[in-house]
Amino acid sequence: MTMFHHDNRDYNEAASEAAKRMLEMLTARIDKGRNHGAEIIKRIDREVPNDRILPAAALTIIPDKDSPSGFGVEIPGAQEILGKFALGQVAEIGKVPRSYVTSLLGRNDWGRELAAKNLNETLRHTEQKQLTRSVEGTMKGVLSTAYRRYDARMVLQYFLNAAQTLGALPYEAHLSETKMMVKVIMARVFEPVKNEIISVGAVYESSMFGNGAEVVSAFFERIWCTNLAIMDTQLRKVHLGARITSENMAWSQEVIDQDTKTLGLMTQEMVGNLLGPGSVNTLMAAIKAADEEKITGREVEAFLKKRLNVGEVEEVKKIFTSADIENLPPGQTPWRLSNALSFYAKEVEDSEVRFDIQKLAGEVLRPFAVVA
Repeated sequence: MTMFHHDNRDYNEAASEAAKRMLEMLTARIDKGRNHGAEIIKRIDREVPNDRILPAAALTIIPDKDSPSGFGVEIPGAQEILGKFALGQVAEIGKVPRSYVTSLLGRNDWGRELAAKNLNETLRHTEQKQLTRSVEGTMKGVLSTAYRRYDARMVLQYFLNAAQTLGALPYEAHLSETKMMVKVIMARVFEPVKNEIISVGAVYESSMFGNGAEVVSAFFERIWCTNLAIMDTQLRKVHLGARITSENMAWSQEVIDQDTKTLGLMTQEMVGNLLGPGSVNTLMAAIKAADEEKITGREVEAFLKKRLNVGEVEEVKKIFTSADIENLPPGQTPWRLSNALSFYAKEVEDSEVRFDIQKLAGEVLRPFAVVA
């Protein structure tokens, strides 16, 4: 059951003195993050993949100690850096365990050379063709020829335009080797629980290199301490219809453009759904219900153990059971657990792991969501 829906009810905005102060803080953070976000969006717009369809056997992996992955790749007419994620894809194509490749990389030059030899031998005995996607001399993706291509930059514009019509502004953006993530936030605040001031926004995630599905999610912040939770995934995969595929065929630009438009329109509609009054008010009701529910230490541990490693579980438990009522809401409640996860996530250096833990913070609230 998803928590989000869209209707014409008004937002239940907060109007207390505390809310007014928090709105000033939110406005300052939006202003501070705007320039950085705009620069990342410009970088995203410049990332135009150069696509090729090649036999797997035409890829030659070469040791390169200066490459982030430890390897380069030769293809007919060109030599490029092999990206870290693409290395894993090559290993999977050749059925060489990634852990084996990683272990050899730790053994200096001879290990790198042995890993390249193993990868090349398996590629030479692989009959299928692959779609390679490169950006500025780095091969970032080695994919199936059936991989559905679309222009994520254009889909992002649909996302931003839809957000703007709802009063949501660009707030934060990240661009890794193979993933992009852009957040927008509404310039208004809500108070589902007394002195708990919440802001709401939406997140667009994409990878043009096979590192995750197209995703649009809602997020909310407890503004006082800027805890962040990603509430729900709304667009895990988009199926634009089955196609006849061929290893000898590259889809025309017209087909790619049509797929892009279809995905963009779906993204646009999803943003309206996530940030519409009904959805936001439902989210506030879920937070209120989670703040009123009690949760035992055993339930907390059971929830965390299914989703985090041992070290992470201990750190989150330590935060949850602490005496801190400034960074976390008081009480032994799911709402406090959600904030404990968000608070812990802020200390995680890996942006993708951090984002996953923020999603887990939102997952805590799902049982309290009721669709009207």
